[in-house]
Amino acid sequence: MAHDISGRARNFGFLAEHAPLLADLGASAERLFPFDPASCVLKLRLLAESLTQEVASQESVCASNSQPRPNCCAP
Repeated sequence: MAHDISGRARNFGFLAEHAPLLADLGASAERLFPFDPASCVLKLRLLAESLTQEVASQESVCASNSQPRPNCCAP
C-alpha cells in the first residue's frame, strides 16, 4: 500500500483537506485490511455513514424517521 508524505493512504488522502475524519477512516481501513478484515469492514462502514451524513447535511436532506436537526429541511 502506497502512502503520501503525510502518512495517509493515497486512496483517501485527497479527502484530508475537505473532511479529515473521512480521510482518517479510509486510511485506517487500508491499514487494517491485511491483518484484520472484519475491522476494515467496520471502518469502511463508519466511512460510508459519515460520508452519507456529510452529503445529506450539505444537500439539506433529512431522513423521514430521524429527529429534526437545526437548519435541516427548514421551510
